[in-house]
Amino acid sequence: MERFLKHLPHLLDEEKVKQAYAGMGDAEVGVQNVGDGKSFVCNFQLQGFKPEDIKVKTQGQKVIVDAKTESNHEDEEHESYSCKQYQPSIVLPENVNTDQLTSYFTDKGMLKLPAPSFALPETKPKIVPVVVVKMETA
Repeated sequence: MERFLKHLPHLLDEEKVKQAYAGMGDAEVGVQNVGDGKSFVCNFQLQGFKPEDIKVKTQGQKVIVDAKTESNHEDEEHESYSCKQYQPSIVLPENVNTDQLTSYFTDKGMLKLPAPSFALPETKPKIVPVVVVKMETA
């Protein structure tokens, strides 16, 4: 996991990213801001899968990938079945527009999910007054 943390943009909270990738082992996954600062890309290494084996959906800022392939093999003496499935998900930063998320699959088995990002408005600190409340004793 450490090898792709170095590629994360500074606007992401490293702890949130570590939590998002928890349990994924050494999966080849990367998240990056594109050079112009207006684009964002998630990369998933899905070698061994075909484009028709892959489904991508969004739920709010969460992106869910479901890659599944099955095969049956029969000969005169044996019958076999195999299933390979990979289901990563990631919560994208709030400044990524998931409504405009697209996907493409390279000939090297990399699923790329680009989406435009936008600048978040700056927030000014707000002072919240502390109110003293007298508690009655019973």
